[in-house]
This record gives sequence, structure tokens and C-alpha cells, in this order.
Amino acid sequence: MVPSPVQRLQPASQERAAMSTTLDATTIWNWAADKKPSLDTMLAVKQGVLTTPAIRNAFAERMRKEHADSADARTAGLARWVLGHHTRAFHHLAELPDKDATLNFVRADCCLKGAVALKGSHPQRRPDLAADYLQGLPERKTDARVQALYCDALLFDHRIEDAQQALADAGEAFRKSPHGHYVAGRIAAANGDHDGAEASYRAALAQDPTHRATLMRYAFELDLAGRDDEALVLYQRLASMPDADTHGLVNLGIMHEDRGSFDEAVRCFRRVVDAYPLHRRGSAYLEDARASINMTFDEETEEKVDRRAQMLRILIADFDMSVRSRNCLATMGVETLGDLVQKSEAELMSFRNFGETSLLEIKKLLADRGLRLGMNLAVDELPPEFTGAAEAELAPEGQPLELPPGVDPAILSRVFADMDLSIRLRKALATLRITTIQDVLSHKEGEFLSLKNCGQTTTNELKARLAEFGITLRP
Repeated sequence: MVPSPVQRLQPASQERAAMSTTLDATTIWNWAADKKPSLDTMLAVKQGVLTTPAIRNAFAERMRKEHADSADARTAGLARWVLGHHTRAFHHLAELPDKDATLNFVRADCCLKGAVALKGSHPQRRPDLAADYLQGLPERKTDARVQALYCDALLFDHRIEDAQQALADAGEAFRKSPHGHYVAGRIAAANGDHDGAEASYRAALAQDPTHRATLMRYAFELDLAGRDDEALVLYQRLASMPDADTHGLVNLGIMHEDRGSFDEAVRCFRRVVDAYPLHRRGSAYLEDARASINMTFDEETEEKVDRRAQMLRILIADFDMSVRSRNCLATMGVETLGDLVQKSEAELMSFRNFGETSLLEIKKLLADRGLRLGMNLAVDELPPEFTGAAEAELAPEGQPLELPPGVDPAILSRVFADMDLSIRLRKALATLRITTIQDVLSHKEGEFLSLKNCGQTTTNELKARLAEFGITLRP
């Protein structure tokens, strides 16, 4: 008997449970060579591998002995996908026929979870490709998981109207399912209707309290909105699952770290690295959290350091000064207040066209702020008060740099909200009022490093994402 669309909308947990008790390295390898595995089998195999270290290690060893990457492309790609190696999996599967429904689902999953490259292009997440792979699948009309993944791809590609149309065409059974409520919530959030999004997410969780996509997205949006306690509850529910979402674990670890619970943060990041040993962001955060366990923090000192950093990153371009002084400082490479206070009078006076008038002007500008030339920032204290006009100079609007040769100017309009970023990086971008790639080009690396809770790992994540577009962060 063929299951009805409504039946297929329900999660097939029984098959997954049965698979998890029979999996071994040989079974998984044979499955990877199977020409038409069911979606339930595929997901059950992957879940079993990623949640059971013994099975994962045994399968990885079996792949090594079988020279998996030398096997036929289909088997090699599916085997890599099972281990969560989405980029390498796509490399094997990219050029295979497009009519294979199994491969199209796996390729779409890789495009959303890994940085993939097609025909020599630069590796990056490709929600547009994911949508193309899923659009023609017959299963999209009968399996809610495929339809939800398709809508996810459209939303990640910022095709809101297409996602709305896909939801409308999916039928009432899908729209009333947890998957349908999840998609409706994402569409509402994309349109700025946060109350509507929250109502849809709650409806999804009322039907299925373990709906992974809803838990992740709802927690993520609560986290961004500053509702940390509510987000923490959802992230913890997500983390309690045997095959917890890695993005959710990373975000939960970051929340624990921000609250000073470094042992809990280490446990979260360790689970990510255990499941995905090549997970670079998880490994970096794990190292940071471990290093923080033996550190002590003085909140008053930490706040003082943060405000000191705010003052030092004010751009010289934001001060009212003569054209000659401004031009001379620009030629000397003095761009921020921190750059200026470290210059001595002799250094300034030795520069061509810089005279006594400019020197007096700059000394007065600094004195008005309790500063002076020739300061040693490692030793000298900044003024304790930092209010009024000085605070108005924070978060300056700098001028973007010219794009490197060969970089498409259209890249400047790419919105960070559409990218898969850590919650900590998103908060750093929000603090500096950055929404597009064009915005970030007016800021320096030091500005991110100086932000509270935004360290080298988060800054490196931003640099890596910019590098995907051939752009570098200003040093």
C-alpha cells in the first residue's frame, strides 16, 4: 500500500530506530552502493553514524581500507555525506546525472551545509543550487521533509516570494504540519513579522516538541532579539537530542561562554568536534573555551577595557579639523584616535607641510578629550569619563575601500542576514551597524577584536566568509 501524502508527513521514527540497532561498517558501505535507498534509510544511516562514535570510527576505517575516494563517484559521495563531509561529498557527486532523486537530495543538503564549488567556482554555500536540485523531485509533493528543505533553500537564497508560493502550492496537509508551520515562521520573520513568526514556531513545537529546524531557528531569533533565557531553553532542548544540530551546539556553547560557564561551553564544543572532527569553527571555539577555564574576570576592569577600545577606534575623519591637518594625518597612515595619540610631536613636525598651526590644532583636539601625543597605550591610562560629545563619535561611518580587481561589484549588496554565521558574529555585526558586505569594508580588523565577546575566532570567521567573495578585512 502506497502511503498517502498525509502519512508521509509524519516522521518515520520506527525505521530509524530499527536501523540504529543493526548498523555496522559493512552495512553502511553496502548502503552507500545501493542505487535507490529510501529517504528514511538515508537519514537513519547518517543519524546512526554521527551519534555513535564506535560506528563512525569503524566506518571511517572501512572507508580507508576500501580507498573510498577512489571508488565510483556515487558511492564515494554518499559515504562522505554519511560522515558529514559535505564539501568532499559534493565534489564526488556534482557531475553525476541530475535525474537521480537520491543524489539530488544529498547534493541539496551539501549545498546548504557545506562550502561547495561547481566547475571551478570558489567554494561557498549555494542555496540556489540546493533549490534547483530539489525543485523537480516528485518527493517534494509527498514528503514534508523534502518540501521543507526546498523552502529552506529558497529562504536562504532570499527568494521570499518563491518560498511563499511553494508553501501555498504544498497543500493544506503540509501547511498544517510542523514542517509547514516552520516554513511559515521563517517567511514571516523574513518579512519582518516577528510576532507572526513566533506564533508559527510555537504551533510547530506544539505538534512536535522535538522539531529540530524549528528549535534551531526559533532559538536563533530569540538569541538575536536579546531574549537569552528563552533561547537557552530551546538550545538546551536541541542539545538533549542524540543527533543534536551542530549550529545549535555552537550557539549554546557561545551562550554558556558569555555567561562564564566555560565547562558547559567546552562540553558543547566537544560534542561538535566529536561528531565532525574537521569542524573548524567548533575546534576553534573549543580551544578558546578551554583556555578561558583558568582565567578570572573582573567585570569593572573588563568594562573599562571595552570603553578604552571604543575611544581608540574613533576615526580621525570624524573630527572637525583643517584640511591640511586631515590630509597630513591621512598621508602618514593615521586613521584612528589610537593611531594619533601614539605619535610624538617630533614625528608630526618632521612631516612635510605639517607646521605649528596643525600641531596646536591637534594638541587642543586631544586635550579636550583628556589625551596627549606620545602616549604609551600599554602603560598610560585613558580619561575615566567618556560621555557627551565623545560618545557621539562612536560607530563612525567610514568610507569603503575599492574592490580588488576581478571582484563583482554586486557582491557589495550581499546581506549578512542571509548567510550562515555564528550568533556571536551576528551580534558583532549588529553592534557595528553592519548589514551588507559594503558596510564591513569601512571597518578594521581591530574594531572587531576590540568588541566585548568578539575575539580572534569570531574575527577569523568573518575573514573566512569575506574571503569566499575575494575580499579581505582591513588590517
